[in-house]
Amino acid sequence: MDWEIVLPIGEHPWDKLREITAQGNWANGVVECLPGFTSSLIEVLDLMAELGSACEKSDLSYIHRPSIIDHQQNNEFREWTCLISLCRDGWLSAATQNPSLAKSEFDRWRLIKYPLFKRLILFAAAESTLFDDEEALKILLMENGWWLWSQETKRESYQLLLRLSRDLEPIPKDRLFACIMAGPPREMYQEDLEDGEWIECRDRAVWLRLKTISRDGGTLPPDAIIRLTELEAEYPQWELEAGDRNWSESGWKDIFGQPRTLPIELNDLIPALENRPINEFSYKDDWRSICQTMPEQAMSALKILAEREVWNVGVWGEALQTFAEGEPRTIFLDEIGPFLLNASDQTVRELRHSFSWWLKSLATVLSESSTVLWLQLLDRILNNADTEVDFSQGNPVGRAINNPVGHVIEALFSWWFQSIPQAGVGLPEPVKTRLTKLTNQSLRGLIHGRVIMASRLFPLFAVDPIWSASVLLPLFDWSTNAVEAQGVWEGYLWNPRISAELLSAFKTSFLETANHYGELGPHGKQYASLLTIAALELRPQFTDNELRIAFYALPPEGLSKAAQVLARSLESANDRRAEYWTHRVKSLLEDVWPKSANKRSGSESVAFMDICIYSDTHFSEATALLIPWIIKTKRFYLPVTHLAESGLARSYPEQALGLLDAIVDELDRWPRGDLRECLNQITSGNDDLENTAAFRRLSEYCDRHNL
Repeated sequence: MDWEIVLPIGEHPWDKLREITAQGNWANGVVECLPGFTSSLIEVLDLMAELGSACEKSDLSYIHRPSIIDHQQNNEFREWTCLISLCRDGWLSAATQNPSLAKSEFDRWRLIKYPLFKRLILFAAAESTLFDDEEALKILLMENGWWLWSQETKRESYQLLLRLSRDLEPIPKDRLFACIMAGPPREMYQEDLEDGEWIECRDRAVWLRLKTISRDGGTLPPDAIIRLTELEAEYPQWELEAGDRNWSESGWKDIFGQPRTLPIELNDLIPALENRPINEFSYKDDWRSICQTMPEQAMSALKILAEREVWNVGVWGEALQTFAEGEPRTIFLDEIGPFLLNASDQTVRELRHSFSWWLKSLATVLSESSTVLWLQLLDRILNNADTEVDFSQGNPVGRAINNPVGHVIEALFSWWFQSIPQAGVGLPEPVKTRLTKLTNQSLRGLIHGRVIMASRLFPLFAVDPIWSASVLLPLFDWSTNAVEAQGVWEGYLWNPRISAELLSAFKTSFLETANHYGELGPHGKQYASLLTIAALELRPQFTDNELRIAFYALPPEGLSKAAQVLARSLESANDRRAEYWTHRVKSLLEDVWPKSANKRSGSESVAFMDICIYSDTHFSEATALLIPWIIKTKRFYLPVTHLAESGLARSYPEQALGLLDAIVDELDRWPRGDLRECLNQITSGNDDLENTAAFRRLSEYCDRHNL
């Protein structure tokens, strides 16, 4: 699915940003807006997370915005990245003008899970004098040093690392370099690395930091100097390029020198490929370039190698990966497919990652004559899956979409969907045979395929409800196998769709999933959203008690997500909001929603206030129902803005005041002018309210902050 996040400002945000920063009052204004900029950036990353492009360990912000500071490698292709500059400028200005605000916002950043905010934290610690060296060291080594080594934070962690290597006292400096010399955590690297490859990766990461610190003017303690000398002796081929002055400035460059140039003539190329090193991790040549620019020559070489039964993993793996990344050509399938079909199981297992990517790239361009061979090659991957899979580390979707079995099942669906399947016609035999095989839970290595299959539950059920109900839906039963059920539920919730017929077929498992919210990881919120949509749109399918039990099983986080869905659904009803409130939202809140105080949260209250606003002419009724459930929160500014924009405070001043009094937390030290605007609207509707305790509290709060 292709997507893009844009900012609703009506013009190119970077042009607007340059215009604003040129104004004389920018430095003060950016400080005032800093909490709002942070909130907006969180919303962007939350949306990316829902789209499957951000999580706690990766959000790829270093690709979208390579440097927190302005740099020539940065670009303006992604509108939302201007929020990074706004957060940066706002924080730097606050660090000078209002250090307490800067510290407070920094503490807020530390609680945000996304790597982009780890980058901002590291940047702030490196660029500001607000943190002493001991505090900065704790920041660099936070979360057991993960961000010291992560690709996501490489620039910012190095800037702080270089500073600390110069400034730390001997004892904390020894602690820092002991962490560096221990190397990165093993779990940061792909699981299928051989022991020798892992050791070389670890040593390379250690050497690169020690070498670069030494080159850039940092100070190494004696133990680090000895370790660097040992690594240089063990890997004499490693050199830093002269032009690579600082990876925090120009990014990582190839540390292994120039790649070897292979001969182009076929008679010379074949022996070079036959003798190409297999397990030398640092070896590089231009074989990938030959596959890109001279694919026919590369194909001829591969055929000869196959005839000689030379299955060099590096040669074949790079070729298949390169073919997968280029324009798909079925002629390559016809040329080397038969050889791969007859390759040994060991060869298939060694090649399966690039092999499966290549097969997936061909899925939508197959001719009728090549389809049989292609399907047989898919079976080679499935028949050589891992025999055991450990899902204890979670993230079954992420693991499935990066696993060869997951690749070939995605390829199978892509091929099938080319035929534009129709509802009720049943699965074609090639698809049914392979998917049925997947459902055999004794084949542990195929669980990745089951996760991908579950993500297509909706079209599968539409096309073949009998097969889906009897073969696929039992996998969703938590009582049968909880680990398998977690995987398929997360797969389904990756991009969920539901119908009355599907709900009826697995309603028991669907409702039971509320009790497993915590096991669903980031997809727990997806479940809460889907449960709410089903309750709104398919209400006759449930009894009130069934829904009441399910919603009560959700934690406050899940309920706040459900409340957000209610608010969005009501907002989207447009000119039908009054009807939608009366017949959908109100009854769900009255009859089903948990009433216990321990279920309340600030995020839920924000959504409740929006529901009141979007209830339109039923504003009084909505506030009467929801105000008792609203708690004070420091994140009240967005619904307050919505209330100010709606003008409802003029027509319903007493109810609006009650809403504001319920939600506004005076502990928030940076309220916005929209709160004062709401108070002005309230007095224009009923000036007697100006004398109430609630109005005076809010007005005095605004006065204290010059609003």
